Parts: sequence; C-alpha cells; structure tokens
Amino acid sequence: MNENLTFYGQLQHNASMCPDKVAIIYEKKNIKWLDLYNHVNTFAHYFYDVGIANGDKVVLSSNLSKLDFVVSLLGLSAIGSVIIPADDNIAFIVNTSEAKAIIGNNHDYGIENIKKIVVIKTDDILESKNNFKKKTQFKENELAMLLYTSGTTTSPKGVMLSYGSLFSTVKCMNRFMDITSDIVEYIVAP
Repeated sequence: MNENLTFYGQLQHNASMCPDKVAIIYEKKNIKWLDLYNHVNTFAHYFYDVGIANGDKVVLSSNLSKLDFVVSLLGLSAIGSVIIPADDNIAFIVNTSEAKAIIGNNHDYGIENIKKIVVIKTDDILESKNNFKKKTQFKENELAMLLYTSGTTTSPKGVMLSYGSLFSTVKCMNRFMDITSDIVEYIVAP
C-alpha cells in the first residue's frame, strides 16, 4: 500500500515537500509541517514506550486540547493503532470496542477494565525529543479508525473505517474541491 494512504504517510510527505509552510494555526501560533512532523514522532515514540502497539484499539478522548488531539491522532497513526475518537459514552465505547488504552488529559474515566490510561502532558512529552523510528506496514483493508454513532435512537454503533476507505474519501475531496497547497482550511477538532 502507498504510505501516503495513511495520516502519518501524508504528514511525512508534506513535511518533506513543504517543511516551512504552515500546517496548523493553534491559539495564534503557526506550526509548520516539519515541526508538526517532529511533534508527532515524539508523541508516537512516547505512546510506543508506554506499550501502545500496531493494531491496538485506542480511545482518543475529546477532553484533550485540539492540538494534542490532532498530534495524538497522527502519533497513533504512525504506530498503526486503531483510533477511536470519543467525546461521550467512553465507558460504553471501551467495553464494546475492547480498547486497550484511553488517551486523555486525566485519569478519571470510571472504567475498571481498561488496561492503560495515558495522560497527555505535552511539555513533558515534547521535552524528551525522542523520535519514533519503527517502520509500520499498512494494508489498504486494515482497520484504521472506529467511529461511534451518537446513539440518538439506540445504543451507539461502531463504524469501521479502513486505511483505503479513509484515503479514498480524502482523494475525492481533493479532486472535487480543487484543494492545493495554497488553500487554508478551518477545521474544528475534535
């Protein structure tokens, strides 16, 4: 599979092609592609060191800052973890998805059967300056993300997204919306 079909592969590509262009504007601070790439590698190394591995299902809590959410998502993608974004129903999502870890900004999730809760302390992580060097292989049909429905009329359901389906959508958006490197988009995450 083409490495650019992953979030991390696209990040690597952008960091090498336009390292000094702005990738993210967060709280009036411009973060360039190369700096974002380095932050993501440091986060990926941290996650790997605490025992998160390729294929592990990991709940990514929306209680993180928007920047930490994006950097964590990309760091988990570098490892090859299955990312499960969550804002409510975290206990339900952990139990039904069999997630191995929760990444958030506190330990207070009231879940006893979770193997690991990783609390993000950005300054401590970035201070380590460790880079993730492990090469992770991906298959187009491999599970990349598990998105839960809101559960308005019934219990939330997990929707499985493969790397191929995610990046097929991105390719279509780029083609039909004529997105170029000069375009600035406003995205609210999570």
